[in-house]
Amino acid sequence: MEYNSQRSPLLLREYGRQVQKMVEHAITIADKETRNAAARSIINYMGQMYPHLRDVADFKHKLWVHLFIMANYELDVDCPYPISKEKAPVPPQKISYPTYKIRYKVYGNIVEKCIQNAKDLTDSELQKQALATIIPLMRRSYQTWNQESIPDEILIKHIKELSDGGLVVDNQFLSSQPNNSYSSNNPRNNYKGKTNNKQKFQSKYKTNTTPTSNYTKK
Repeated sequence: MEYNSQRSPLLLREYGRQVQKMVEHAITIADKETRNAAARSIINYMGQMYPHLRDVADFKHKLWVHLFIMANYELDVDCPYPISKEKAPVPPQKISYPTYKIRYKVYGNIVEKCIQNAKDLTDSELQKQALATIIPLMRRSYQTWNQESIPDEILIKHIKELSDGGLVVDNQFLSSQPNNSYSSNNPRNNYKGKTNNKQKFQSKYKTNTTPTSNYTKK
């Protein structure tokens, strides 16, 4: 059994292994007339694989170019078009997956980068403005994952750790910032509110559901 790992690499994958084998066989034909006939047959077969491209300009010319690419320009046939040697398309390099470690996944990598950039600021006023933007984002991210507001002491601790001690925030600074609890964005709170409204409605318009009979026992 022949495995793909033992075969020659496909230079143009859109034509598949069968066409590649046909081209390799055409190279080994000794008689030039027979080799020309084989090349024309391969070109016709390649055109039948993509019939919707027959109306495209220079479609036949492109097929001949692809034929010579798959033959690695070792096919000696009479080509009706001028062929210039072109390299086979090189597959793009794989993009490496980021492997950096996120210390607090609840905030993500963006918040950590923002804190690092704020730490590198030399102007104290700009640094305070940056913190005034980062802190609400940290509160929102914490409450999204934990369904509760972050305590100030934990927020101060996280900022200090994420900045490697470069940013020191106290309770006075946090109190000067708008402390939004984002309770309106908490789906759990919304659900409780709907439940309470339903209970109030039922208690207000409560009706007697006990079945009554129109007949009295004699």
